[in-house]
Amino acid sequence: MIVSIESLKALREITGAGMMDCKKALMEAGGDQEAARVLIVEWGLATSAKRADRETREGRVGLAVASAVAGPPSAAGLAALACETDFVARNGYYVEAANAIASRVLEGRLSSPDSGVEGLVSEIALRMKENIVLKGIGFIEADAHECLDTYLHGEGSIAAALRIRAEDPACFRDPAIRALLHDLSLQVAARAPRFIGQSDVPPSLLDEKRHEFREELAADPKFAEKGEALLANVVEGKLRKFISTQCLLEQSFIKDEALGVGAFLATIQEQAGTALRVTGFLRLAIGEE
Repeated sequence: MIVSIESLKALREITGAGMMDCKKALMEAGGDQEAARVLIVEWGLATSAKRADRETREGRVGLAVASAVAGPPSAAGLAALACETDFVARNGYYVEAANAIASRVLEGRLSSPDSGVEGLVSEIALRMKENIVLKGIGFIEADAHECLDTYLHGEGSIAAALRIRAEDPACFRDPAIRALLHDLSLQVAARAPRFIGQSDVPPSLLDEKRHEFREELAADPKFAEKGEALLANVVEGKLRKFISTQCLLEQSFIKDEALGVGAFLATIQEQAGTALRVTGFLRLAIGEE
């Protein structure tokens, strides 16, 4: 079978594969472009398996938002796509792929990757010839009483989305209030909280941390002769410090370390003239465990 140069170029443009691979795929597929593309993706998956043990500390977080007319975003999709090198992370095709995955997450309201997302990851891995790993995805949306704010750090190393509820959602029309709420998204991006407030921390996790802190004290000679009351106080102190780093409302505010995030939210609430409550957030990052 004779394969035209035009077909080869078209398949190479779609897949990023070498000319010989494109020719082989087209010949096996009888000249069918889509069948040839599928073959190349399958071959690429086999190659990707060989790269799977390579470290992926670079990449980009894609962010896609759906906005109400003249208002803040109503929903957001995030996707963390990791690769081996900064060179690939800056590649235009790679950036488009991360954003395309985020858009797929948004459109499908996905909480886990579907076949479309997996296909996009496979295709960019084939094109870039690196170990490409989807580190995570996330979808979040706001209802009529909520405001959703998003933040993308730098060239996409971190993305965050924060949702807040108002008793009177008319406050969200005020640009000054939305600017203050954006600071909370920056807080999520910078300090990586796991929970909104202390009441959201699972009791099982608190018990696990108490046990961990007890073991630390048992291994420390300084506490060998100390009484139970003192040890209990030290453990609870460590637990409070853990909560202050893991809960958004308990953290120190990034723009004023003397101010807690909960106190900062109270100042926004006072200015907005209505009760405000954080109801959810998402954060995805590249290069973190």
